[in-house]
Amino acid sequence: MEKGRRYDAATRRLVGGELRRLYEGGATLGDLARATGRSVPYVRALLVEAGAVVGGRRGRTAPRPPTTVAPEATPVEKGRHLDADARRRVGAELLGLYEAGASIRELSRATGRSYGFVHRLLLESGAVLRGRGGYHGD
Repeated sequence: MEKGRRYDAATRRLVGGELRRLYEGGATLGDLARATGRSVPYVRALLVEAGAVVGGRRGRTAPRPPTTVAPEATPVEKGRHLDADARRRVGAELLGLYEAGASIRELSRATGRSYGFVHRLLLESGAVLRGRGGYHGD
């Protein structure tokens, strides 16, 4: 594969299909870029054109669409200290919303508390946090 030159449309389809097969077989974007002598963004573009879902975790599942309705979290007065019971109660509510697909940022906006506060409360409540970039499927 000649470095520095773009592929024509037919070659892009052919190479993209082969890259998709390798990617879905477990190769990383970096592996494919090194093997082809192309950049990671170029390889990503070929994969997307070939119909691959790029950017998820292993398993290559499509990301969940963002929630369209703001979560109905109980507002928590900013700066107000929460005793242990209130912390558990609010944490359980946020955990349920987070597990239903709400992001930490959405929960932060809905409660009026900081991202860090919501993040800590979720961890205290036993949440298994999703990776960056949203939901990656089960």
